[in-house]
Amino acid sequence: MNIFDKLKGNKYSRFCFRIFINLLVVLNLVAIISYFDVFKRTDVISDFQPESGYCYTYVGYPFYQNFNWYKFNFNYKLLNLFISSDSMKNNYGSKMVVYENGIPLGPPHSQHIDIRESGMGSYSQWGSSIFLSTSDNSNPNTNNKKYSIQYPLTFPFPVFLVMFFILSGLLFRRKIARILSKKFK
Repeated sequence: MNIFDKLKGNKYSRFCFRIFINLLVVLNLVAIISYFDVFKRTDVISDFQPESGYCYTYVGYPFYQNFNWYKFNFNYKLLNLFISSDSMKNNYGSKMVVYENGIPLGPPHSQHIDIRESGMGSYSQWGSSIFLSTSDNSNPNTNNKKYSIQYPLTFPFPVFLVMFFILSGLLFRRKIARILSKKFK
């Protein structure tokens, strides 16, 4: 007798089990849909820090700051699982778009040295920091232009895989139990 046989007799346990399976199905569907950049968030950003040359930095994500995640010991490393960024391994990992008065800046994924020396709207998202220059190489804090960012929120692939295998194991539990019982007789 295994745990799945024990659940057959208890109606409350079966009900909870079905809710759990349905929740996993919904989470898997959301994870799959998120890879098509369906869930996008747009935030207004301000208070840029001068870095060097034409480069200014903005650190953090506005929704992180607005919801006081720090009370729950939530950190940027966990947030970076859900928001892709440029990195040493993948220079084109970021899907973030920076807007100046509603017009996209660019080119994205620029080298930081190019942003510092040339400017002209180039930008790069690196972790939780955005390195950018304005389209006219002016100071974004004083040029009376509004800046915003738009980025997709996606499930990290390892989380999706874990949910998928748990769901598969639960949906095919009888077949798995049959195979294991034959193997270990």
